[in-house]
Formats: sequence, C-alpha cells, structure tokens
Amino acid sequence: MVNDYLKNQQRKFEDYTEKYRCETNEVFRELTRQLILVATVFLSISIFVFNARDLNVRFNIFDRHFLAFAWIFLAFSIIFGIIQFFIDYLYFRKWTKAKFNIVEKIYTGDATEENLSQIVLESQKNIPFESSTVFVYLQSIFLIFGIIILISIMVKFLFSL
Repeated sequence: MVNDYLKNQQRKFEDYTEKYRCETNEVFRELTRQLILVATVFLSISIFVFNARDLNVRFNIFDRHFLAFAWIFLAFSIIFGIIQFFIDYLYFRKWTKAKFNIVEKIYTGDATEENLSQIVLESQKNIPFESSTVFVYLQSIFLIFGIIILISIMVKFLFSL
C-alpha cells in the first residue's frame, strides 16, 4: 500500500515535471517569435524611413555607418532567432525519439517491470532538461543594441532640426 502510494506520487511529480518543462520551453519559443517580430518591424520601418532622400542627405558618413550597424544588429537578431527555432526543433526531436524508443520496447516486450526504469534512464541519458537558450539571449542583446542605436540616431536627427 505504501509502495503504491509512492508510485502514484512519483507518477504525479513526473507528470508535473514534464508539464513544466514543456511550458518553460514554450515560453522561450514564444519569446523568440516575438523578438523576431520586433526586430523585423524595426528593420523594415527604419530602412524605409532612413532611406528617404530628405533624411539621407542630412547624414554624415559616421551617421550612415552607425545606421548600418543598427541594421546589422537587427539582422543578426533575426538570424539568431531562426537558429533558436532549429535548436528547439532538434531538442524536441531528441525527446520524441527517446519517448518512441521507450514505447517501442514496451510494445515489443523488451521492457519488463524490472528493467523499465533502466530503459527510461538509458533513453533519456544525454538529453538536457531544457533546450539551449544561448541564442535567445544573443537575439535579445543584438535587438537591444540595434534599437538603442536607432533611437540615438533618431534623437540626434530630431535635435538637429
């Protein structure tokens, strides 16, 4: 009876862990999408606005290079977001393979009550708990720098009027 209670509690906490792991990864995927959207909007609008002939003649060579750096930072932000999508895809593909491997061993009869925990541990051995978030952080940093540079150019332009 105590053993059944512990197994039920273990199953419950495993379900909670799986749910929270999925939610954590979903938050970062949504953040990546939103950051790509923001970078795309800033890049599109700034290219349209700053390439206007009236503004372009007022910029010196330093301003043009500064503006190019802002566009490069925004472009890299978008690229890092796309890379993060591929990282997430590969991460979830590993988990899908691991889960399929477990189910397959149960179906074929290779898994028994005695060795099931060993099969589960073996299948999930080299898979991290959550997807890598390095590129989300890089995406955020490059987006922030790109926006700061654009804002500084806009402020300089407004004060020069």
